[in-house]
Amino acid sequence: MDSHPPIVSPPHPTASPTASPTASPTASPTPVLTVTLHAAVDRVLRVPGLAVGGNCVAEADTRSAAGKGVNLSLALSRLHRPSTAMAVVGTGSGGGSSGGSGGGSGGGSGGVPEESGELGWFAASLRSARPGRVDPILIDVPGTTRENLTLIDPIAQTHTHIRTAGYRVDRGPLQRVLGGVTRWLSDREGKQEHEEGPVVCIGGSLPPGMDITGLDLLVRAALVERARVVLDLHGPTLRDTLTAARRAGGGEGVWLIKPNLEELAAAVGVPIERLDTVEAAAEAAASLTHGAAMVLASLGPRGAVLVERGGSAWHARSLVPPDKVVSSIGCGDALLAGTLDALLTGDSKEAAVAAGVATATANLEGTKTISFQRERVTWWRESVQVSRL
Repeated sequence: MDSHPPIVSPPHPTASPTASPTASPTASPTPVLTVTLHAAVDRVLRVPGLAVGGNCVAEADTRSAAGKGVNLSLALSRLHRPSTAMAVVGTGSGGGSSGGSGGGSGGGSGGVPEESGELGWFAASLRSARPGRVDPILIDVPGTTRENLTLIDPIAQTHTHIRTAGYRVDRGPLQRVLGGVTRWLSDREGKQEHEEGPVVCIGGSLPPGMDITGLDLLVRAALVERARVVLDLHGPTLRDTLTAARRAGGGEGVWLIKPNLEELAAAVGVPIERLDTVEAAAEAAASLTHGAAMVLASLGPRGAVLVERGGSAWHARSLVPPDKVVSSIGCGDALLAGTLDALLTGDSKEAAVAAGVATATANLEGTKTISFQRERVTWWRESVQVSRL
C-alpha cells in the first residue's frame, strides 16, 4: 500500500482572489476543488502541409498541464475564479515516489519539498495561472504522465491526435486522493459562507489499474461531506457512476454533469445518430436527471443544452466564422467553466449556459488547450443565441 501523503504546493503568492464582477465585493468565492485521476500533458503542434512519412516543420508548439479537472481549474482562473486542483501526476521515472509532507490546501501548513522534473513542471504550470489562483495538490505516482499530442494542419484543416498510455495506479494513489478530498472538505466545514456548500468537480478518464469502484468511492466521499458534485466523465462510466451516486446521495444524486454528444449517447445507450437534433439531445439529457440535478451537454457546432430536473431546458449557440476556428481542443472544458462560474455567481440557468457557450467559443481562437481571454468571452457573449426548449 502506498502510504505517501499528497504533495501540497505552497499557497499561491497572490494576496487574494479576484471576485466575479457581479459578485458581492465582500463575499468570498465558493470553494471549488477539481479532481483529475488521469492527468495529462497536452502538446499541440501547428504543422502546415503535414505529410505522413515526410519531414515537416512546426510553426507553433505549445505544451501545457492538462486533464479534465486541471483544464477546468485553468479555465476558471481565466474567469477570475480561484480553485484547488488535485491531480494524480507521474514522477517521470519508473521507480519510487517522490513523496512529500502533507497538509491542507489553500493555506495549509507542513514542510513541502521542492518538486523537480515532471512533477515540478506540472506544479509550476498550475501555480502560474492568472488572474484567479490555482492551488495544486499533486498525488505523485511512479511512471510518466500520459501525453496528448495534437497535430494541426491549417492548410488541410485536419487535427491528428496521438496519445500515450502513461502511468498505472493501484489502490495506494486512490486512498491518497480520497484522504485529500476528505481533508479539503473538512478544512472548510464550519467556515463556509455559502449556504449550498463547496463544489467538487471530478473529470476525465480512469487511469490504467483503476476501476469504477474507486470512482464511486470518491463520489460517495464528496456527497457524504455535502459537497455539490460535478462530473465530466466518459459515457458508460458516467451512467454507472450516476446510479451509484443517487444511492449514496439519498436519491438526489450529483449537482451537475457535462457529457459531450458521444458521451451522452453512450450514457443513455443509443447510437449517436439518434441524437441528430437539439431536441433529441435535450430529451436524452433529461433522461439522466434521475441522477443529476442538471445536465450540460455540449453539441459541438450546435452549441450546448442545459437541462434541469423537472423539465426546464435551454439551448445556446454561437455562430462562428470558419476563419475564427484555430482549435477545438479544450472547448468542452471551457464550456463547463463558463457555465459553472455563472451558476456560482448567481446567474440564471439561461444566462449560465450562454456564458458557457461564449467561453467555449472564445477558446476556439487559440492553440493551447485553455487559451481564451476573458475580454473575448464578453465579446462573444453578445452573439450567443439562447432559446428555451
